[in-house]
Amino acid sequence: MHSLSGRAARGTGVRRAVWLLAMMLLALLASARVRALPLASSAIRAARPTVSLQPATPSLVLGQSTDVNVGIEDVYKILSAQYTITFDPNVLQVVDADLVTPGVQIDEATIFGSSGHTQVNAVNNISGTIQYTALWIASSPGAKPVSGSGSLGSIEFRAVGEGTSALPFADIGTESIIIVEWPDGTPAPITCDWEPTSLTVSSGYSMFLPLVCKGW
Repeated sequence: MHSLSGRAARGTGVRRAVWLLAMMLLALLASARVRALPLASSAIRAARPTVSLQPATPSLVLGQSTDVNVGIEDVYKILSAQYTITFDPNVLQVVDADLVTPGVQIDEATIFGSSGHTQVNAVNNISGTIQYTALWIASSPGAKPVSGSGSLGSIEFRAVGEGTSALPFADIGTESIIIVEWPDGTPAPITCDWEPTSLTVSSGYSMFLPLVCKGW
């Protein structure tokens, strides 16, 4: 009887040790998971979207028009987009996208879908500037900001003079800026790669000189 009770006691001790070991492993796994969360947040913060000007064609002849898309790629929970683009008004003019509203406007951003709201849409064809601001406003409780790629607007340019017009983003970080939602729910600007472009306009005419052959 004494031998049996000793074996039972030893068995209970082994089971208790196994249980304690299992609890320790679970605690370690939980701790590792908690520590990994800030790393994931840091990876999201480190994401670097690209904002680029994408012309349908880089070369025009006088009188022709082309569209230039303002695209954004690989953005996470975008809340707002603001940019200023400059151009040479002696070479290009922006075609008004909204004939009802006074002034000259570009086509609005589509990345925000029905939750997008345009705050600023103004073109100055004399100074050669385009200013645009759009933001996301939740359409229902629990709605999440958009992530991925899409359009931040589209510009129709008409060629009015020969030459090459650069199309840069102006004052990156102040006039040109993207705001996203951080994992902790707060809005903040994010570093982006801003890629400009240019358009070249030619007359479109070629001159052919007559061939004169002597001795015929």
